[in-house]
Formats: sequence, C-alpha cells, structure tokens
Amino acid sequence: MANSAVSSPVSRHWRKASRLRRFTHRTIAMRQHIPPSHNITPQVIASLPRISYRGYAFRHLPPHFDPRSGEGAKKQGGRFNSPGSFATLYLAPTLITIAAELFRLGELHFVGAEGLLPRDVYMYSLDLHDVIDLTDPENEKMLGLDRTGLTDNSRCATQSIGNSAFSLGAQAVVSYSAAYREGIIIAVFPENLRGWDLQPELIDTWTAIIEIPRG
Repeated sequence: MANSAVSSPVSRHWRKASRLRRFTHRTIAMRQHIPPSHNITPQVIASLPRISYRGYAFRHLPPHFDPRSGEGAKKQGGRFNSPGSFATLYLAPTLITIAAELFRLGELHFVGAEGLLPRDVYMYSLDLHDVIDLTDPENEKMLGLDRTGLTDNSRCATQSIGNSAFSLGAQAVVSYSAAYREGIIIAVFPENLRGWDLQPELIDTWTAIIEIPRG
C-alpha cells in the first residue's frame, strides 16, 4: 500500500498551481485597489435612483479647445471614464471648484497652475433628467463608498461606476471634488444627452494666477 503521507507529483503540481492562482488573484485585487467591502456592480448601479439636475456649471480649457468636446478625457481617461472609453465633460457648479481642480492638475503634472495658463472659462446650462448622485448618503451605503473612496487617487472604483452609468444611459454622475473639500463635480456624458445642447459660453480667460479665484 502506498504511504498516504507522500504526495504524488500530480498532487504537488496541483497544490503549487492552486497557490499561484490565489497569489495572482490577490495581486490583481491589490492593483485594482477595490476592497471587498465595495459593492460596485452593474446591477447595483442600475438600482440607484436617478435625479434631475438643472443649473449652471463651469469648466476650464486650453484656448481654442472645443467646449462641447470630451475627447481629451476619452483618450486619457478621467475619474469616471476609463482611457479610450467614451467622451466625458468634467464640470463643476462653482468657479472656486474648477479653480481648485486647476491647481490640483498643475500639481499632478509637476508644472503648477502657472504652467497650464492661459485657460478659457466656459459656463454651461444644464437641464439633465437622468443623473446619478453619488453624494447621496443612501447611494454611498449601497456602493460601500464614501467621500474618501470617491476622491481616492486610484480611480478603479469610480471608473467602474462611470462605465456602468454610461452603459445604462445615465446622462451624468455627481460626485465630490478631489481638489476642494466643499465642492462637487459633474461628469457629463455627451453621447447620452439625446441631442440636448449644453450651450457653452466663454465667460473669462485666466492668464495669470492672480485672476484665478481661490476658496
């Protein structure tokens, strides 16, 4: 009779492969930075209530850029869209918030806000009827994400939310600003606007730091 304490080459290979699979899964999970407590699935996103959003919003752009275009975010990716996915306009309801986002962008690119000037400032007229509000406490509970998770430097969780929201036909996602504690941002998906024109209007051009509002 074979000694049961001695494992066969096949069983040793199976155990080694099993350990490798577990290590690989753990590594992928760590790289994605999505803790198990998060409940980000298309089904959960689909169950979130939709709201209407009406009002003005603002955006800063390099001169001569098309204010209706979100192709830059589509190419490079953003907080709520993966690189190469779909066009997204990142707006905010206050000038102070987009100014804070500009300073943060300058820091991320190691050039400071000065290195990004001049910037054209546009005002948009929003009349949206299919919006997901991630600042709603009930929605935060359903997703297992709070302000910290929604503004984290790792964008895997928020990009998953945005990708699902876009696929489900949502027109926009409202969330917290990562640059300004009191601010919110509005990620608008132009392809889901069903022909609605946001009516962008050039209202200012920032050419020097002193011209940029600060909170």
